[in-house]
Amino acid sequence: MSNKKILQGISLLLSLILITSIFPIDVNGQTTDTGIVTDTATESTKNSIIAYFGIVSSNSYIRIEPSAKTGKNIMGVDGNPITLSKGFVVPILGQVPSQDTSYPNDWYKIRYVYMNTGVEYECYIYSDNVIKRPAAIYSLSDNEFENSISLFPESYKPYLRALHALYPNWRFEARVSTIDFTQFVKTQAEVKQGNKGETTSQSSIHKTRENESWRKSSSLVDGKSWYHAADDVVAYYSDPRNFLNEVDIFQFESLAYSKTGHTIEGVQKILNGTFMESQKITDLNGNSISYAEAYMIAAEQSKVSPYSLAISTILENGKTGTMLTNGSRGYYNYFGIGSVPGGSPQENGLAFAQTGGSWSQEMKNQCLIPWNTPYKAIVGGALFMGKSYISIGQNTAYFKKFDIFSLEDGTAIHQYMQDIEYPVKEALQAYKNYSALGILAYSRTFIIPVYQNMPEIPTALPGTTALSLVADAGKDMILSSSYKMTGDYISGIQPGISLEAFKTGFILGQGVTMTVNGDKVGTGTTVVFTKEGLTKTYTVVIRGDINGDSKVDVSDLLMIRNQILDTTTLTPSQMIAANIDGQGGIEIVDLLNLRNGIIGTYTITQENIK
Repeated sequence: MSNKKILQGISLLLSLILITSIFPIDVNGQTTDTGIVTDTATESTKNSIIAYFGIVSSNSYIRIEPSAKTGKNIMGVDGNPITLSKGFVVPILGQVPSQDTSYPNDWYKIRYVYMNTGVEYECYIYSDNVIKRPAAIYSLSDNEFENSISLFPESYKPYLRALHALYPNWRFEARVSTIDFTQFVKTQAEVKQGNKGETTSQSSIHKTRENESWRKSSSLVDGKSWYHAADDVVAYYSDPRNFLNEVDIFQFESLAYSKTGHTIEGVQKILNGTFMESQKITDLNGNSISYAEAYMIAAEQSKVSPYSLAISTILENGKTGTMLTNGSRGYYNYFGIGSVPGGSPQENGLAFAQTGGSWSQEMKNQCLIPWNTPYKAIVGGALFMGKSYISIGQNTAYFKKFDIFSLEDGTAIHQYMQDIEYPVKEALQAYKNYSALGILAYSRTFIIPVYQNMPEIPTALPGTTALSLVADAGKDMILSSSYKMTGDYISGIQPGISLEAFKTGFILGQGVTMTVNGDKVGTGTTVVFTKEGLTKTYTVVIRGDINGDSKVDVSDLLMIRNQILDTTTLTPSQMIAANIDGQGGIEIVDLLNLRNGIIGTYTITQENIK
């Protein structure tokens, strides 16, 4: 059989898989498959469609019946049973009782495609070996949502509406401050004299940021790595409206511990690929435990998110660790507490781990000072963050950096870090980890600050305030854009965005008009900018939205299939949108990734679209 025919056969099968794999479940929690029972719906899931997928937690055979008895395995081309490896993701069609007394718990009915042959199986896997996750859950009505964001200014709402359309289970809570925004930025951009004669900064930029316009001066803050951040940079990172997108929004996520929302599996996923992945440490009773277990214990005692604790450690020390974590000096400080400028910040952090600095003796005892073991440093550091930040309202990555609470009393000095970009970095790590776990759509709360007298237009970063879109005429047509504008295309747009929300992503220069052709924003939509008789036309590209309806669904999958089968010819913008993984041309892997994106087991990003 020719390679093309094999590709055609597999592509047809994969498209059929998608069409049937988003398995409908009625509002009472019952599937339409006779004899298959799913979770019973609660009041909060009324009028919802619920779908589930499973993450294989240990290598497992798949069976033709819900039983592990001889003859029930599905065999591969090599004559051995087909094994699903740990981490493999499958759609769950239902849940059935076991037919094998040796395996007393329920089995999940799943759909699986054996790629060696392209054969699709509806088969069974033992539930103990699978982590079950919902792919779609309950959402508020639009009226309820509008009421829930009523405390936000109008300039916030288009972004929040766009996020709500993507993730209806997310909640946005306004933290309305009495602080004037200009005064807040002035305080955060302040340069002070340290107690050892050195200059210190409320907000710093790392030396790897080579754009000199981001710096207040050419002098390094600590003599090695950091510069004072320019006022415009502080204004940009302080304004929440610059970060109301599906990635950066996580700097506003509540960092409080959730017994049901945070799992040891999730922590381990974050730690994979770091020095903490498989190492063991010793608890206070002499027991050998994993790092993931240590972070869960720390979370339970401190009431701080274990995901945030793990991410903070990685951001502070990288994936390979530093002298704060390797024990070379006999002390540990995983979160860099007390690692202040002046000399070597890490040396200062280790000195703090030994003595507790100026803490009271009671605080030192509560936080397990001295931190002379990894366990004490993790749990003790978490207890400090819980007592000193989370419990007093600095319960997001943003609030840990920007101390709006004490500024209301005239100080604004209680911040966890000086790095102005830290909240954005933590947000990106959180987004990546939630995507990998398949839990982006889960219910979560974002606490977003609102200041007094905020500017109508958020401050842009230095160096990005003017995009020259008509280069030959030297005319600055757009002052700022939330999207990537490359060549003749606009990308970085989320599916389902409203026309109103899309337009708010552009700030036009004086005399510039903008025309969007059509009543929705999807792949192929053209956007025309005009000034003084000059025009520039862009075409929208949204990865996964191939037919241009601003949705990512089965119809898009069929268009990729037809392209592979040579039964249709996609336009240039459609070809870009169909390249789901951003690699090479339109291939089987794009079909599979789109299918998985629709059922919620793969994240289709709108980044790096070329």
